[in-house]
Amino acid sequence: MVAPSLALASLKFILSVFMKKSTKIFLILLLAVIGIIAFTKNNNPSSIKLQDKIQQQNETPKIEKPASSTQSAENIGKDEINLNINSPANNIVTNQPSVAVEGTTIPKAFVFVNEQELRADDLGNFSTTVNLDEGDNFIVVVASDEGGNNSEKELIVTYDPGETQ
Repeated sequence: MVAPSLALASLKFILSVFMKKSTKIFLILLLAVIGIIAFTKNNNPSSIKLQDKIQQQNETPKIEKPASSTQSAENIGKDEINLNINSPANNIVTNQPSVAVEGTTIPKAFVFVNEQELRADDLGNFSTTVNLDEGDNFIVVVASDEGGNNSEKELIVTYDPGETQ
């Protein structure tokens, strides 16, 4: 951008060479009015507010997650709820064809143990029996509340009918 004083000096030189005095005064006044209009339009608080409002409407809102929430890849955007498995212990070997799965979570939570659907009692306790196949058995326990918050635990129980305990 050319400095205003240099531009004005150049304009005066051009006008002095090519035009009559009355035409020069008219053009100088016209340029001054145009300059004032352009300056006030760009610095007018109401036009700045309008520009800010337009920019805000075009921005995508950012949704922030709570800093205190504990999240995993399976439940992004959801808070985990309490889930404890009391039995069986993970990675045990048993000679029994079934195992009792017992634990605690929040009261009245929905609990899924593999394909079995349960409901925790008023204290958050739940239990069920899972039949085992010979070899490694994966047991997945999921607890969820009515708000969609959930927790998941996975266990491996190995059934070996020849194992002595």
